[in-house]
Amino acid sequence: FGRLFRYPINGTFGLNPTLNEKDKKNLEQLYRIYQTAGDTNTEDTTDIIGEIIQGHGVLKLSSDLGAQGPEDPQIVLFAWKLSSRAQWQFYKDEFMTTMALEGVCNKTDLIKSYNKWLSEIQQDEDTFKSWYSFIFDYLKVSQATVLAVEEAITAWKILGIPEKWSVFQKWENYLTTQKTIKGLNMDTWMMLLTLIDKVGDDPNNFNDSDCWPSVIEDFVLDVWK
Repeated sequence: FGRLFRYPINGTFGLNPTLNEKDKKNLEQLYRIYQTAGDTNTEDTTDIIGEIIQGHGVLKLSSDLGAQGPEDPQIVLFAWKLSSRAQWQFYKDEFMTTMALEGVCNKTDLIKSYNKWLSEIQQDEDTFKSWYSFIFDYLKVSQATVLAVEEAITAWKILGIPEKWSVFQKWENYLTTQKTIKGLNMDTWMMLLTLIDKVGDDPNNFNDSDCWPSVIEDFVLDVWK
């Protein structure tokens, strides 16, 4: 982090040595904009809502990043970059550390960083795969081993899978009409990417001698081919 780096006494947002005291103050103010969004109490709100961005704050953050609908990727992409440990909530340490490392201390910087992250997942397959993998655990119910079909379909739309794979509508129809399929495990979730990469839009590229999850193999052989 450079020869002038020093561990901060309080908090972790001093990880970026290029942030001076003014930048740190601005970053704290940026955090408070989202942490206190929707709160009507004019006094200190720390004890009331805690050190978490949630509810109205998440909605405001999503709007500031340009989201216009529930299938836009802003918040889920933001959660991935923060390594968020709770659905639709951002803890102060997650926000401050990531923003400091990104050199973000105002809304303009925040939007620039988001656009950079978006560009990275669009241009680099490994980065996209990392985001894709994160979303499974982020969206599933805590302690569950599967992601509900409805949640998975929504997640794929957020991830832009319908634009990557022209067969997605058939896949969605298959999952929603098979009453025995209640959820998808991590293996099936990740193997769908393999299916898209190896088979693409042509079912003739499918090799049933390969090891595929049964739900994917049944879809290809019974519905798609």
